Amino acid sequence: MRNIVIGYLPNVIAATLILLVAAVIADALRRVVIGSAKAAEIRSANFLGNITRWAVWLFAIIAALLQLGVAVALLQTLFTGLVAMLALAGGLAFGLGGKEVAAKFWDKWHQDMANHHH
Repeated sequence: MRNIVIGYLPNVIAATLILLVAAVIADALRRVVIGSAKAAEIRSANFLGNITRWAVWLFAIIAALLQLGVAVALLQTLFTGLVAMLALAGGLAFGLGGKEVAAKFWDKWHQDMANHHH
């Protein structure tokens, strides 16, 4: 029994390190996203920063649980679903949010071309 516990210890240490690194990365990425979003004049900068922080934490918690060997099949399925959901949400957000930016760019380009030819 003692050998099993000692053999499992590296997994516990690795899982702890994953969570510690995630804490640093989550906070740093949150600040980067908020700063970038504010620079781009996006109204929901803090919301995007918090989503980023929680996404990093969720990823880290799943990685830590996998490291510990907890419900591996369930976690892999959840992680696959989460990645698909985030990809879909990101695509929709950029598609819908970028529509206005693309329209402004197109109008400016069209005006520049019209002024250039006249």
